[in-house]
Amino acid sequence: MYSFPLALVVVAVVSTAGACLNYELSALLVRDMIIDLVPARISVFHHSVQKHQDHLLNYFVFLRVRSNFQDAYLETWPSGGCVQVQLFSSTVNFQAT
Repeated sequence: MYSFPLALVVVAVVSTAGACLNYELSALLVRDMIIDLVPARISVFHHSVQKHQDHLLNYFVFLRVRSNFQDAYLETWPSGGCVQVQLFSSTVNFQAT
């Protein structure tokens, strides 16, 4: 339908525009509500970020990479027991080892 370079540019531009719009909407609409609902957790997170103020880039890269390693571990490591899940079944059996 489109050539690869054009499609790549279009996807990159639309993805960036969507992410920016999502960030701005959440900052305008949700920020005050979150601050009112969970001020204690925000304070804890703020202090955690302040401890790493000198190397924030490393801290955020660590947080991002750590979740990727957890996902990869959970998806690739075989389970120790038999896990049987049937779609639309009323009973789900898990066998622990």
